[in-house]
Amino acid sequence: MTSNNFNSNYDLEDQYSIKLLAKLELINGNATSKLSFAMIKKSMWLAKKYHSSQIRQSGEPFYSHTFEVAERLADYYFETDALVAAIIHDIVEDTAFDIHQVGFIFNQNVKNIVNRLTKLDTIDKRKLSSEWVLHKLSQDKIATTIKLIDRLHNIETISYIRSQQKQQRIAEETIKIYVPLAQIMGLTDIKNNLVKLSYKVLSNSISS
Repeated sequence: MTSNNFNSNYDLEDQYSIKLLAKLELINGNATSKLSFAMIKKSMWLAKKYHSSQIRQSGEPFYSHTFEVAERLADYYFETDALVAAIIHDIVEDTAFDIHQVGFIFNQNVKNIVNRLTKLDTIDKRKLSSEWVLHKLSQDKIATTIKLIDRLHNIETISYIRSQQKQQRIAEETIKIYVPLAQIMGLTDIKNNLVKLSYKVLSNSISS
């Protein structure tokens, strides 16, 4: 079982941690409902610990991606559980860290959000494109918003993927599934950016 104690090897003095915490502290100053920075810092420590050996194709540490997702999520859901889920959701998908440990270390609500996020990745993408499924997903607002921001950041950095065929597949999937989902949820800014970036990928693919 993962320890609740912090390990000095996984401090929060790196540029990605400092950037995320600076934004959260700034918003928290004027927020009615205050964040639990103890929980948030613990989730950041866990993300750094379990993603320590993983590097994004951009050359950045993998945890920088989940920190970026959490930073953007704060503009939509300034809630401790939501932010913690955004920070740690990939350690359940990509590492030996178990979903049950999430509930043990944090709480049941964080576990439920992370669990729903994980299930989104296991659903048949062909079924996801149906209008009924998209509407159903839109009711799970926090998990789906995290997923949309996750996709937006991934497509923003898609140029680091060497395979043009894979870039095209991701762009097509984004237009087919994630753009309608953002539209249903009323997240116009995310939708517009997904459309713009996806068509840019597809345009580059056609011209090359």
